[in-house]
Amino acid sequence: YIIDPQKTENGKYVGSRGISVDNAYEEILEMQDLFQKTSGRKGYHITVSFSEEAPLTAYDIMQIAYEISSISFPRYQVLYGVNMVKGHPHIHFLINTVSLIDGIKLHIGFAEIEVLRGLINQIESVFV
Repeated sequence: YIIDPQKTENGKYVGSRGISVDNAYEEILEMQDLFQKTSGRKGYHITVSFSEEAPLTAYDIMQIAYEISSISFPRYQVLYGVNMVKGHPHIHFLINTVSLIDGIKLHIGFAEIEVLRGLINQIESVFV
């Protein structure tokens, strides 16, 4: 769903950090096996939407996606896809819950979402 070719212009608007696009699921499971963290949540799916009126191109949103993944989840594998099809541009993120560095599990709650929201607003303001 994250990198659906029909929604990402045949994969043109897909990116990742710490993981390959083509083998993301397998690599996530591999990392979880490596650190013996195979129970519980496998990943987080987060969607970030933008207003139709925002003067953002798909390329801009790809840069925003990379910035969000780099700043918010530097220790985790992240897969993302930009969807421009449904009338409002948005990004789908898949974040592995197990850190690439030390295997620490990621937990995202309401407080973390609020911090993420503020970061996204800061990053977006650079582009609009």
